[in-house]
Amino acid sequence: LGRLDDQVKIRGYRIELGEIEHVLHEHPAINSATVLVKETRENNKELVVYYVPDEQTNFTANAIVKSLQDDLNDEVELYELANGLSIYANNKSELQFLYDEIVEDRVYLKHGISIPDNACIVDVGANLGMFSIHSNTLAKNVTIYAFEPVPPIFNLLERNTSLYKGNFHLFNSGLSDKEEEVSFTYYQNATILSGRYAEETEVRDTVEKFIQNTERNQTDQISEEEIGALLNDRLISESYECHLKTLSQVIHENAIQQIDLLK
Repeated sequence: LGRLDDQVKIRGYRIELGEIEHVLHEHPAINSATVLVKETRENNKELVVYYVPDEQTNFTANAIVKSLQDDLNDEVELYELANGLSIYANNKSELQFLYDEIVEDRVYLKHGISIPDNACIVDVGANLGMFSIHSNTLAKNVTIYAFEPVPPIFNLLERNTSLYKGNFHLFNSGLSDKEEEVSFTYYQNATILSGRYAEETEVRDTVEKFIQNTERNQTDQISEEEIGALLNDRLISESYECHLKTLSQVIHENAIQQIDLLK
C-alpha cells in the first residue's frame, strides 16, 4: 500500500514511519509490518504496529499457547532462553547448564563440525531436546532422529520439539551394541545425570560440585546444611526399564541413506 504521509509529528518529534518499518522488517522473526498513527481519546497520537510473524515464530507461538492450555504437567515450567528459544524443564539451573554447553560453548560443533542444509542428524541421549531444537535452527530442511530412553525425559523431549516446526523423529529408546531391556536411573531434578551406569557416589559428587559452583556464585550466605538439603532434593531418583536398539536397526527401519552428524 502507498503511504500518504510517511512523516508524522508525535510529542514534538518528527518520525519517519518508513524507517521504523525498515527496522522491523530486518528482524528475523517478522515477515511483514506496517506502522500507523492512532489518536487516543485525549487527542494524543501514538504509534501502532501491525506485523505478521515469520512461519517458524508463528508456529511456535501457537504451539506454546496450546501447550499451556493443555497443562500437561504442573511440575515443569516453560523457560525462555537468551536466544529466544522456549524449553520446558524441571528446573532452570539444569536448563541453563544445557544452554551454555550446547548453544554458547558449542561443545558438539567444534573442530570443523558443522550442520549443512538437508542434514541428517542422529541425536543419541537427546534429553530435553536442546541440541535437536538448536540444530533445527542452524540449517534448512534438517532431519533429526532423537533418542531418549527414560520415559519422563522422553515426555519432555516430545513436548519441547512439538513447539518447533521441523522434521523430528522421536524414539523412546536408547542406542547400544544390541537390542535389550535394561534398567536406567532417572533423576528428576538432574536429568542430565540419568543413565544406565549412574553410580550414586559419582552422581552425588558431581551434583554437590555443581551446587557449590552455582548457588555460591549467587550468594555467600549458603550453609553446608543448605547444600545438603539441595543435594538431597536433586538426588531424588526412580528406576525405569528402558528399551535399547542398535544403530543398524535404526538405519534399516527408517531407510536412512546418510548420517551427517551422530551426536
